[in-house]
Amino acid sequence: LGAAGMKYGVNVCARRSPIGRAMLRFLGTGDLLRCAEACRTLARWSKGAVLAWKFREDVSDAAVAQIAAQYVNLRVVDLSGCVQVTDVSIVAMAESCPWLKSVDLSGKDWGNCLKITDIAIVALAKKCARLKSVNLAYCTLLTDVSIGALAGSCPLLESVNLEGCELLTDASIVALAGSCPLLESVSLYDYELITDISIGA
Repeated sequence: LGAAGMKYGVNVCARRSPIGRAMLRFLGTGDLLRCAEACRTLARWSKGAVLAWKFREDVSDAAVAQIAAQYVNLRVVDLSGCVQVTDVSIVAMAESCPWLKSVDLSGKDWGNCLKITDIAIVALAKKCARLKSVNLAYCTLLTDVSIGALAGSCPLLESVNLEGCELLTDASIVALAGSCPLLESVSLYDYELITDISIGA
């Protein structure tokens, strides 16, 4: 489809058909970017929208940043297993999408993880204070700086998955316990630096 045809189709989907809107979530990266370029109607109806690109090895920083810039009302982002995604696009997403409530940047295991560092998570914490759920499983480059930032800026947190984040220490768990009164779940697995101090917190 050309730009005009894409714009017409997206306009029809956005105005008239919930099914059509749902189908847009299954488009490939290239088609979604063309949609975003062709029609800003998407950004208007996308309040509460979900971006779910699970385990898509073709998803790049450029794609994530461009979609985030168009869908400023994103509430849920799932980039689990998108191994090409780095700090660059997560920082851009944080700047563009302040209404985020749930972010999944997890990897499948130590061999399949995103190259996310404290830079990305600190940006999310500062810009997305409404976060309720964060999955950072197997983001092995993260340190206590990331979790301290989340604890200090995101008081609505209810669920945090930190499985396989092997650089974290008791300081992260103590910070979450002391600053997030709504926290219901913290997932931990395979830690050498977590002690009984975290259990007591």
